[in-house]
Amino acid sequence: MKTILTILLVTLSLSAEPLYLQEDKQKHIVGSMAISATATGLARHYGSNKIESFAIGVATALLVGIAKERYDGAGHGTQDVQDIYADGIGGVVGSAISAQFTWEF
Repeated sequence: MKTILTILLVTLSLSAEPLYLQEDKQKHIVGSMAISATATGLARHYGSNKIESFAIGVATALLVGIAKERYDGAGHGTQDVQDIYADGIGGVVGSAISAQFTWEF
């Protein structure tokens, strides 16, 4: 967990304009937060512990983000590796929040 956060912080500091100030990256962060929070909540509901559900949520957000970038790279938009970094930030934040709750549907 500390390694992931360190990588994200280093990535944020290397950017000319911080990711969280770019409108497109804000959309990626918020979208990934929603995806990871949902995946984490579902994992918790179906019996995963906090760490497992956190990993599932982050992985889900990153997989969706990577799929979206591949779609963009196929001529449907602009492919940008920083979008994946923003997805990672959103995934970590959304999963960290969601993992704290006991989800019962």
